[in-house]
Amino acid sequence: MPLIKSANTPSSISTFCMSDIEAHARSMLIKANKQAEQLLIAAQAEAEAMKEQARAEGLAIGKREGVAQGKIEGAVTGKQAAFDEEKAKLDETFATLTAMKEAFDIERHRIIAKAEAEVMPLALAIARKVTKRLGEIDPGIIEANLRDAIRLINGPHDLRVFIHPNQHTLVGELLPRIGQQWPQIKRVTIVTDESIAPGGCRVTAAGGEIDADLNHQLDRLINELVGVAHP
Repeated sequence: MPLIKSANTPSSISTFCMSDIEAHARSMLIKANKQAEQLLIAAQAEAEAMKEQARAEGLAIGKREGVAQGKIEGAVTGKQAAFDEEKAKLDETFATLTAMKEAFDIERHRIIAKAEAEVMPLALAIARKVTKRLGEIDPGIIEANLRDAIRLINGPHDLRVFIHPNQHTLVGELLPRIGQQWPQIKRVTIVTDESIAPGGCRVTAAGGEIDADLNHQLDRLINELVGVAHP
């Protein structure tokens, strides 16, 4: 393209050329492209760096959370293990105490049974001696037994009164006074019997027999108390 020059154009001003403008524009475009590429590369690098940082932070957070969770789970597991251990100890202690109680009960029953076997005969022997002695020295005992026996037979009967030989005279003195209470009784015969304990008696009539022997009364009392008959 031809250049147009003005007649008044100074000599110091360079000639305006379109090719120079195009070249300058291409240079600016290339420079802009390079800057854009550099910016893109920098942006990509920054993005990767940010990704890496985020990943690292995520890993760190995950690690911290994992450690925290691990601590929690460890604490729970530790507490459960401690609880199980203490429970096992308590179960063992309870089993030991139960076994000791059972052994104690067995031993207690054995001691009681042994004591009964050893003490009961002695207690019975003492009771018989005391009863016999009271029957010998206290006339009120034989009188009370005679009254109770005759009252149970009450009726127009002939009575036979069995007593210990040592109390024949005493009973002979008591019967008239007792007979005043039951005038319907026809006759009373005193019969001595060595097997009758002093203070006791056995009264028979046509209608039956009343056993008021002290030994037999004591046997019946023991039977009621311990549920075992003693000779």
